[in-house]
Amino acid sequence: MKAGDICRNADQERTLKKRVEAEHENARKGRREALRAARNRFYKGDIVREMAQYFEEDGGLFRMKTLPSTPLQ
Repeated sequence: MKAGDICRNADQERTLKKRVEAEHENARKGRREALRAARNRFYKGDIVREMAQYFEEDGGLFRMKTLPSTPLQ
């Protein structure tokens, strides 16, 4: 890879799209709730479950209970 090359990370792209999807699905509730839904999908929803499953299957030390969670409600 050299300077100016475009680098794509398909996994990160899918994660961001899921968060945007959650935000759009909750837009009618207002901006704050829409952003909360995007955050919660990452920290409490399918995204974090997929991450935990990957780490466990790969022999990693992370589990659902050890992955970060957010104190915000």
